[in-house]
Order: sequence, then C-alpha cells, then structure tokens
Amino acid sequence: MLFVTLGPRRYRIERPFGDIPKNHGTVSDVAVDADGHIHVGLRRDPYTDAPGPAVVVLDTQGRRLRQYGEEVLDLHMLDAAPDGLMWLVDRDAHEAIGFDAEGVAQKRLGTRHGAGQPFNSPCDIAFAADGTAY
Repeated sequence: MLFVTLGPRRYRIERPFGDIPKNHGTVSDVAVDADGHIHVGLRRDPYTDAPGPAVVVLDTQGRRLRQYGEEVLDLHMLDAAPDGLMWLVDRDAHEAIGFDAEGVAQKRLGTRHGAGQPFNSPCDIAFAADGTAY
C-alpha cells in the first residue's frame, strides 16, 4: 500500500480509483467542489481517444455521478471557484469555461479559437477567496 501524509492527516493512495471511462483520455487534473464531489479532468487525444466528456464527477466512493464538457478540446487544468462554478481550461481553444453543478457552461474567459484574444494556450486557472481569477 502507498500512503501520503499531509500535516496530521494520512491518506491511502488507491489506484485505480473510480468509475472513469476507458479510452477517453488520461487524467489531467482533479478538483473537489463544495459538495465534496471529485471532478476528474480527462485530456483526450482526438487522434487516438474516443470522443467523450472532459470531466467525470465521482462521489467519495468513486461512483460516477455525471460527466460534462464534451465541447472541451484539450482540458489542461480545472479549479472550483468560490461561486460554485467549476472552471475548465481548454488550452487548444484558448479559453476557460465555467460550468455549473449540472455541467452546463455559464461563463467564458477568452475567445474560443482566438489565439491571443487575450489568451494563447492557457494552462491553468486559480481563484482568490473573493472570486478573482488568476
């Protein structure tokens, strides 16, 4: 068994974990929302991987609750914002997209397929407590 210790807490690493679709990409990033649901980001290669969701949402036991983000071309990273939206960074489309709890796109930063407007292949997003995006 493999364990990781963070401060006073000890966690067991469990691989593989969760009901993640096969041949739909590799895990790129993981974020946890305010409800404790685990959002697993999948980066797909359009030439070798089957079409599918960019994110699979799991409960704490690894059961799949839902999936979303089929429109995302190249999920690089994701993060939960204080307002409850889960933001996905689509590197190849030059934008970040904020999805609600149902997996519906609500907000966008950048211009889809508009390199340099203002992003050029963005890689990550993070949020301050007041909701400011970085």
